[in-house]
Amino acid sequence: MPANAGAAPEKIAKPKASDEICSRVMAMLRRGGKSEDQLFDALAGGQECVSWPDFQSLFAQLEPSLTVSQLEELWSDFDKNKDGTVSRTEFKRALCAVGASAHDVAQTVCSKVLAALQREGQSMDKLFDALRGDQPTVQLNDFVDMFSKLEPSLNREQLEFLWRTFDQDGDGGVTRAEFHLALTPSPTGPGPPDEPQAKDGT
Repeated sequence: MPANAGAAPEKIAKPKASDEICSRVMAMLRRGGKSEDQLFDALAGGQECVSWPDFQSLFAQLEPSLTVSQLEELWSDFDKNKDGTVSRTEFKRALCAVGASAHDVAQTVCSKVLAALQREGQSMDKLFDALRGDQPTVQLNDFVDMFSKLEPSLNREQLEFLWRTFDQDGDGGVTRAEFHLALTPSPTGPGPPDEPQAKDGT
């Protein structure tokens, strides 16, 4: 297992509170096999847009630890045009932005992991096997222990944010396939949802 990344730690931006909250919500959706659209529909209650009282109520239930100020910051990130409601497009764009933020953090850290593996002549599979030990999947504590040594500038919150980019289905363990997928470099993060197209294609 790589002992360290070899280079001086590079300061990685701390995710915004709203990014962290949405990351936890996305993980919850994956665990429940739900989509962003289904969450929007639950919030909107049959309406075209989500209102602040419904948004506040449901997100407070999803994440009871959230303070009112955190909920207001989250709402502000969703209600981009400041009209007092959140449309389906705004809702999905906000959640997509969290994915892009997580992607940026993951790309920075994972590039260092891959460089360390290459220097030491190790493979992703060897690293995965070392991390999982006798378990079928990598567990959070083992993941945090290793990545905190590879990237000492990361705090626990950032490490858990990174963990959720690996644990794609939100089941609490990272499989070999998820591990490979997360470590494999990709040019861009998730993009925003497509705008509705006109029926005549124009």
